Amino acid sequence: MVSLAQLITEAGPALRPVDPLPTPSPPVRGVHVSELVDPTAFLDGGELVLTTGVPFTVRGADPAAYVERLATIDSAGIVVGLGQGIDQVAADLREACRHAGLPLLVVPPQEPFQRVTRAYWSLVAGSDRTAAVQSLGAQSRIVRAIASDGAAEQIVRIVAQAVGGWGAFLPHDESAAPAAWPESRSGLVPAVRRESRRLFAGTQLSAATFTINGHDVVAYPVGSAGVIAVSAGRPLSAEDRLLVVTAQTALDTAFARPAPAATNDEPALDAVVSDLLNAGHTEAARFVARRRRALPPVDSGRVTRWIDDLAAARGPLVDTVREHLRGGGSWERSARSLGVHRNTVRARIGHAEAIIGRPLTDPDVSAALWLALRSS
Repeated sequence: MVSLAQLITEAGPALRPVDPLPTPSPPVRGVHVSELVDPTAFLDGGELVLTTGVPFTVRGADPAAYVERLATIDSAGIVVGLGQGIDQVAADLREACRHAGLPLLVVPPQEPFQRVTRAYWSLVAGSDRTAAVQSLGAQSRIVRAIASDGAAEQIVRIVAQAVGGWGAFLPHDESAAPAAWPESRSGLVPAVRRESRRLFAGTQLSAATFTINGHDVVAYPVGSAGVIAVSAGRPLSAEDRLLVVTAQTALDTAFARPAPAATNDEPALDAVVSDLLNAGHTEAARFVARRRRALPPVDSGRVTRWIDDLAAARGPLVDTVREHLRGGGSWERSARSLGVHRNTVRARIGHAEAIIGRPLTDPDVSAALWLALRSS
């Protein structure tokens, strides 16, 4: 995040404050040039608003009302360009800014607004590069932690430290201890676990956001092992979310059962997962991690239990699975046969796969289910 003090330093003589800046220096979430009396309809909040003074000299805006409108959206400040109709800041505008606690700055004559804009985007680009480098470093540490003792504790700590907040891994097995960092926030674990269980139960959600004690918590399912939850006290950036997804995949790998020993011509799957994570291919890494699990054989008793579980679930899952298998796994054929949209079929099949714990693309699973369902 770019602060107003950083922007003033970067812009040099092109931007100077009229009065001392507040402490801490407010963040700047954008730079917007506007000559409207009320520019707030075009702002998200947190922007530095640049004007040549037209709202006051031409449109007759009341400075106090103008400043108040910007203060209500947490504007980073007002910048007045001098030399284009205004040679100095009016006393009533200066007083309104002081009263509202809104920084007031000027761009001296002969200095273009574009210099302020370029300074802002230069700082944004630099902070983005820094965030990306830090995220890559944290991802590497997560990958190295997969095979270590206390992998869950290490992975949670790395993520929480990287986002500057709190994190936890919550096993579905309540007899297993959760991993939380820092320990001072472990009191939040019961509430986070309850809300995660409520949101993920019987769904195919890939992530969920909810509020605990006034702070947003982002949670991701970790296969059948549990949930990783993170709170930073602020919206997570793209780098933050990529880091949490990496941790999600790493935990999925760490809790998978060991695969059979690798042959001479087949690399160990753990190494493959690590390489995929380092390359940023999180979905592929998650798929390989799941292949590590030693899956039980598909026998008639297991298939019967699957069908009973599907029949007991909400929705026509048994009919959907039957028609999907009858159509050779085609979403279009299944949708036409059932008279529903293909996205509805996708959602139902995803629900069915979550219930039985196996993908229908597994030929052993699909063959056994089809034989049991085709005559029913």
